[in-house]
Amino acid sequence: IVWRTNMSRYHFPIEEFSTNELYVRFQIFEPVSNLLNETQSKDRFGPLLDEIFLHAPNQIQEGNSHRYKVVNGRIIAAISNVSDTTSIADIFGGLAQIAENVLPSAVENAMGIISQTVQNPQEEQLYQAPNFRTHSFSYELAATSNADAIALDNIVRTFRKNSYPSEIFEGAELSTRFTVPNQFKITFLQKGKEGKVVGVGVPAKCVLTGFNVNFSGAGKPVMYKNGKPAFVNLDLTFTETNLLHQRHEALN
Repeated sequence: IVWRTNMSRYHFPIEEFSTNELYVRFQIFEPVSNLLNETQSKDRFGPLLDEIFLHAPNQIQEGNSHRYKVVNGRIIAAISNVSDTTSIADIFGGLAQIAENVLPSAVENAMGIISQTVQNPQEEQLYQAPNFRTHSFSYELAATSNADAIALDNIVRTFRKNSYPSEIFEGAELSTRFTVPNQFKITFLQKGKEGKVVGVGVPAKCVLTGFNVNFSGAGKPVMYKNGKPAFVNLDLTFTETNLLHQRHEALN
């Protein structure tokens, strides 16, 4: 990790922030690809840009899902029979099974009504790949001072800004391309013991794919004299940048 001297570090709340409680550190890095990593079991990060420290949110959700494809065993068996040219009976038997699976629904329904049976589809789930894991955080934040309101506003602006790409200039001309948004490392902490919070999980490198902010957390907008909001609800959705496997450090 490359540290920068001009990086920003935000805490909320300022006055009552305690490392004795569960809190979350959001580190923001310049983007770099994991695909250039030989093992792809450990995340790579660019230079560290900013850090945000917040207490544990009202909701922490981790989304794990996988892609499967339904395959039909009877069609597979039929194709296998068709490819076996040593047996004419098997060829016609396979063709019959394929035809049975592609019969018009009216004919199939009529057969079912007459026989009072349904076709066993002999289907199976064929694994394809994991989906990108997601991590969602819901916050209800209340600033109790002008300083807290300023810090909260800076945090909202920092999250929002880093969910977007940057423009590229080629000399004085604006390029038709963007630089990709910055990346996040999310760590659950307690009493300074990094990564030792049991049961909350270890997010891998993420991008901020969903950022929703409600400035009416008190039922209506409430502002301090400096114009900063007093009550803000944040809903953050992070999506990991790479597909995981069982040996990845985020699952161990």
